Amino acid sequence: MSNPSLEITFEFQVQHGSNGSGGEHTDSLEQHMLFEHTRASLERDIRRKLGRIVCGEHHEAPKIHITCTYDALNDQMDVNWNIDTCCKLFFVQVVKTLNQVN
Repeated sequence: MSNPSLEITFEFQVQHGSNGSGGEHTDSLEQHMLFEHTRASLERDIRRKLGRIVCGEHHEAPKIHITCTYDALNDQMDVNWNIDTCCKLFFVQVVKTLNQVN
């Protein structure tokens, strides 16, 4: 049996103002650095918490997809998580583990 491993994927988007303006405060290099820092930080934390966790029944690791949307007009970023697991019981375990403070 192969050793299942945690999958983490990221998607980054930049949202500009409705009139096409926005982003005057943050250039593309700054956005790249912001996205890279966010990706590295989130991935490090997720791997620390979930790196070895697998479903006890199905022996599958979770799949995590994170979408970060940067609002260039307001200099804000929304981070959305999609957690894919083999069963509901394992989903609850993964969410509980991610929500732990340590």
